[in-house]
Amino acid sequence: MSLLRIIAGFRRRRRAHEEGVRRLQELQAALSVYGPGEQLDLDLNPRALTPAEPSIECPRCHRVSYSPDDIRHRYCGACHEFHEFL
Repeated sequence: MSLLRIIAGFRRRRRAHEEGVRRLQELQAALSVYGPGEQLDLDLNPRALTPAEPSIECPRCHRVSYSPDDIRHRYCGACHEFHEFL
């Protein structure tokens, strides 16, 4: 694996982390407005917290890959299987 791909992976994860922190801060701000017992309608869908860049999730192990090759070939590097054979 080239150094540039490793750096790109770190940048993707950092952006995803920063997005998660921003959403958490927004949630904490929203919760501070409401008192105990008040209703707050929140969208806590875990998929809403994922980055917007292309990804693929393995149907067996549920790992997510952002690799363009894995997405193109529908391949899971953890299971070492193509999705069509799972």
